[in-house]
Amino acid sequence: DWHLDAMYIDLSKSRNILGMETWKSIARATYLLDTDEAQLSQRGYSIEVFLNNDYLGVYSFNEPIDRKQLDLKKNGGILYKSEAWTTETIYEGIQIEPDSSLLWSGFELKYPDDMNVANWEPLYNFIQLVAYANDNVFIDSIEEIIDINNIIDYFLFINLIQANDNIGKNMFICRYDEDYPLLFVPWDLDLTFGNNNSSWTSDIPDDNIITNKFFDRIYELDVNDYRAKAKLRWNEIYQNNLYENIINALTENINKLIDSNADYRENTRWDLITDYNIELENIKTWLSMRIIFFDNYINTSY
Repeated sequence: DWHLDAMYIDLSKSRNILGMETWKSIARATYLLDTDEAQLSQRGYSIEVFLNNDYLGVYSFNEPIDRKQLDLKKNGGILYKSEAWTTETIYEGIQIEPDSSLLWSGFELKYPDDMNVANWEPLYNFIQLVAYANDNVFIDSIEEIIDINNIIDYFLFINLIQANDNIGKNMFICRYDEDYPLLFVPWDLDLTFGNNNSSWTSDIPDDNIITNKFFDRIYELDVNDYRAKAKLRWNEIYQNNLYENIINALTENINKLIDSNADYRENTRWDLITDYNIELENIKTWLSMRIIFFDNYINTSY
């Protein structure tokens, strides 16, 4: 099972692959200590697609994020996908009670695929805690429900690449089995790395902080030294040749498109004038500015 992504709103044809490689390099989860098979991201490859001898241009050929990819237990593993902006997906409240369905208020139950209302209970309890619990209950309970190291990495990641579309929708929330907490995995990362080539992101400034009620609350209450842990983790990531590693991966992908003349064929097929060298320079400039901004934010606010 593979996915073909035309990356229509990403002129660089690189952002989803680049984002996933970046996430893979920093993502942590408690259950990874107990399995060698899990992948917390999807691998992707740039390819050119022909359909019945009709050239369709450059696509990203991606693995799906599913139970097998994440190596979740068949009995006890659970996987949700957030697909819309709702009160529930940004953890601000519960307006609709779940029922025996694979869909609930912006979420889809991807595994298990049986329509049992009990399958929504872990996610429901998490949203209930964030939205309604008093401070003491929240502080005492949150780390039993969510993997703290994973969500620190997720917050740093979406803010590093400015993933404006990945804080309520475009997320997977999963659990290895009943004895493990929930964790976050991103997907659909084309509106990242300064991509304002869409009606959803065209007016978003480059210096905004991406957050939701969950991240706001754990920050404001500084649960179990959350701020110090987040700051320490950011400095570990930042000092590990962060900029160079990302730009080297991007440059490699862009050069493949240029050296193979795929850039020319893509432009010709769709009557475009994209200069991939310019796209590379734009992302390099944007990322340099973003890292400086976010590093300053973390070291002054955390």
